[in-house]
Amino acid sequence: MGSRFARKTYKHWMKENRSRFIYAPYIIKLPKKYKNRHHYFALRFTGIIDDVVCLIRNQGAEIWATNKALNINDDDYFWDIIMEFELTSKKTYDGLYYCGLCADDDTETPSYYSTRAALWKDHVLEELLQWINNIDTKDWLGFYEHGADLHNEPESEMKIKTKKTTSHVFQWLRLPSNLMLTSQD
Repeated sequence: MGSRFARKTYKHWMKENRSRFIYAPYIIKLPKKYKNRHHYFALRFTGIIDDVVCLIRNQGAEIWATNKALNINDDDYFWDIIMEFELTSKKTYDGLYYCGLCADDDTETPSYYSTRAALWKDHVLEELLQWINNIDTKDWLGFYEHGADLHNEPESEMKIKTKKTTSHVFQWLRLPSNLMLTSQD
């Protein structure tokens, strides 16, 4: 299944909501060598390092941390999913849409929407907007041997942590800029 629904919903929603982003998203072209590129489309965010990519597909969105310099697994690049905005679109007998994941969660009561697009906008795009807007100048992206993670700490503390954990941390990147710390081996 392609990403036409997701792309159409995203474009419609962006017409009314682009100004709400602190870091404006823009669609990037995926290389032809990516086998499943028709199943999703990708975004980057103005002012956020290129190592952060958002993949959007009909089932939601994922924020990936990517790094071509860290070719650990002999892949094209190192990557890890650092955030997900997933949903399973379900429809009631009355024609209302809801998220099947929320319905299966005992702690959440699902919300109901008149259209699939309204469900998708609320569950994926609004959540993505909130997440990306919460990134600030203290946020760092750390690349480890088996993944990546976000941290919100002052630069001086990150330098200390990098030196203390040189066997585990390969690289620190500040999200809103290209300032980079590499561990000392």
